[in-house]
This record gives sequence, C-alpha cells and structure tokens, in this order.
Amino acid sequence: MAIFAGMPVYVIHLARQAERREGTLELFHKVGLKQNLQFLEAIDGEYLLRSGGRVTFKKTPGKNKTEKTLALLSYDTFDEKRQELHRVSQVLHPTRLGTAGGTDLWAQLGCARSHYNAMRLLKSVLSESESYALLCEDDCVLGPATADKPEEFLRELQSCVEALNEKYKNWCCLMLGGQPMRWARNEPSTIEGIKHATSVSQGHCSLWRYTPETSKILDEICLHIDSGMLNDVAVIACQKKAADRFFYASPAFIEQSKSLASTLQLVSKSGGQRGYNNAWKLLCSSGGSEKVKSKAKANLPKAQKRLLGPRGRGDTNISRIALHKMRAAIASKGGRKRAGNSSSASAISAKEAKMQQHFRKHGRWPTRAQAQAKWRISNSLWARIRSEGAAD
Repeated sequence: MAIFAGMPVYVIHLARQAERREGTLELFHKVGLKQNLQFLEAIDGEYLLRSGGRVTFKKTPGKNKTEKTLALLSYDTFDEKRQELHRVSQVLHPTRLGTAGGTDLWAQLGCARSHYNAMRLLKSVLSESESYALLCEDDCVLGPATADKPEEFLRELQSCVEALNEKYKNWCCLMLGGQPMRWARNEPSTIEGIKHATSVSQGHCSLWRYTPETSKILDEICLHIDSGMLNDVAVIACQKKAADRFFYASPAFIEQSKSLASTLQLVSKSGGQRGYNNAWKLLCSSGGSEKVKSKAKANLPKAQKRLLGPRGRGDTNISRIALHKMRAAIASKGGRKRAGNSSSASAISAKEAKMQQHFRKHGRWPTRAQAQAKWRISNSLWARIRSEGAAD
C-alpha cells in the first residue's frame, strides 16, 4: 500500500524471550510488513533487580485525605558516554502480590523505561517525509477484525487511515486494539470500527502519525513516565487531555495474546498483561486465590505490612479525631473553608445573613436541624455563627 511503503515497524522485544521474536516475525509476514520490521531491545526488569536493585517504601499524600505508600526503586547502570556510574530512582505503586519478592515492580519499571525509549525514538523518526510509524510489543496477535483475513490487513488499515485523515485532520495515534476502562465513555467516531480513545489501555500495537502536535504528546508521555507512571497510565493521561488526537480500533486489528502469562504481576518466563488472568488461575488452582493472597502477604517484611495498611492497598484513612483537629485548625485561621465548610466565601456570607435574619425575626437562633434543612449549614459553621453573634 502506498502510504505504508517503507513505514518503519518497531517491536519492543526482551532478548531472553526468543520464542516471541519468532511469533512476531510470523505475524508481520502474514500482514505484509516483515521487511520493515525493527526490534528494539527492551529493558529487562530482572536484570535491573540483579544489578544492585534496591526497594524502599515511603508515604505520600493521596486522595480523600489518605496516605499512599509508594515504592522507590533504585538501581545502578553504566552510562557509556560518561563512563561513570549513575544511580537512577523510579517511584511506582507496589502491588499486592509482587511485593512479596519485588520482581513485578522491576518488570513494571523495565516495561515503562522500554516504552520511554521507544517514544523518544518515534519523536526523532516521525517527520513530514516519514509520516507514519508502527510501534508494538512482541506478544501481539491478529485481532477479531483481521484474524480470518490477514491478507486484507493493509487494505483495511489504509481505508481507516484515509478516513481519519479526511474527517479528523489532527489525529496522532490509532491504537490497533486496546482495552477500554470499564468506567470510561469512549465515544464512537464517524468512521465505522473506529472510536475516540479517552481511557483505553493495553494498546499493544499503535500507529503513530506525524503532526505538529505529535512530538508534544510524545514528550508529555515521557514526562509522565519520568514522574513514575506506567506506560498505559501515561498514555491515558494524554488521551484525556487530547481525545481528538487518539483513536482505537474496535474490533481490534492487532491485540495482545491471551495465552501468555504475565511478568508484570506474577513471576514467570513469559509476559503479557492480559495473560495475567490465565497465570492467576494456574497459580490459584491448588489452593484458591485467598490462599495465594494470604501466603504472599505472610512473606512481606513487618515494616512493609504496616505501610500497606490493614487492607493491603497501601493507603491508611485519617481517623475522625484527626479530621476534626484539622478542621478546627482551618477554622481558627479563617479563609474560604472555615470550620471544614466546603462553601465559597460568598456562600458562607449568605448563610450567615440567613441565620442573622432568622434571629432578628424570631429572637432566637435556629436549631442545627433547621439550619441544615433550610440553608445546608454545617454544624461547625452553625456553631461559629452563634458564638460570633453572642460575642457581638
């Protein structure tokens, strides 16, 4: 096909998984892109772990007044340009199972850094003369849209790309498959079989297109990965900001193999995020999932158990007493959210006026129940208005 002639196809590949290389070569031979194939050496998380890898845990503020436990991964690497030793740190969320041995954290780190390098390469390759580039992982297979007719892969893909070029001139990335998040609303586009991608993960094969915005998006993904995000999370963060730039094929042209076990959360010789379910079933077949969870949790160091909290999620709720003290401190300083009330300053003034009007009319302050029912005044704001009125 004309628009894909000479288009580079980059495959992120882990050198020790030779069987995947053969599967990838076979896949792209079927679809007619084998001659453009280039393998990118992935960063091996297990190698980083063996290269002086260290894991420490720290607490940081989370959502809804909780504290999150993050894992700080440090390892030593050799910089060929400077010929000196560097220490690199990466912050990632620990998972329930993998923290027993830590291997999953290192696999996540290796995966994220591999995609980081690939994004940097795409930025340097894409230009007006090289308009398209395909990036995928080495565990891909043909999806439902092309499984029965691989010879039609390029024809149908070109048809989709031409339609996107005509109707969505600023599009940057077409995920040839993906897993929409259950809570997300990925609206259908005006092109059959193509949807807007606002929260789609596991896009193991993506077609990138050169536009003036593409390099900015690739830079932003790299910045997110540098901040500690996994690749899927970094891409979703960009999708939410620029939904008209990201699309995905549904049904998928290419998807991740479901028969491969995952190294991201379970230690095994094979990998693949969607294959995690198969590995989980295999692991749980002897004793059930609860037994596996309890065994993994029992292997954790005591200090780490305390950090992960009673629910094992890495977050600890602030107690009610601590919350009351926090609100009292806010109230003593004044400000927009005095006494824990979440109203704006103008809304608080209006509520104060309502209570004072009631006092002038009836000669007494409204009860707490009346203030809450009539004007949605919190208990703390009700008490403060009364105390200030008595002082006057």
